[in-house]
Amino acid sequence: EVVFHRLNSGRYGNSICAVVYEGADKKVCQFSFTCNGDMDRPREIVAWNQAEELAAQIFTGEVRLRNFTGGATSYHANYVKPYWAPTLKRTTQIGKHIFYRGRTSAS
Repeated sequence: EVVFHRLNSGRYGNSICAVVYEGADKKVCQFSFTCNGDMDRPREIVAWNQAEELAAQIFTGEVRLRNFTGGATSYHANYVKPYWAPTLKRTTQIGKHIFYRGRTSAS
């Protein structure tokens, strides 16, 4: 969802690949799996394949984006405290991940 929310915002790239690989060339990855090698060796291949299929279905419009994250464009694991987290509005927590979106005057 975060990738699609970023893509739809127009502030993070104009393609899924641009969004996902933002910063990877500088080793300042927006998504750690693009820099740490996890994309080349998924730990749970069935889940990875399901995620790829779902993303394709959302991208083609076959499946609607559910928005479980409340419009989140950022997230992090609950065991880290990134400097940017207090500048955003927390939307939800799913498992060990905390999700955020930009603050607006209405929030």
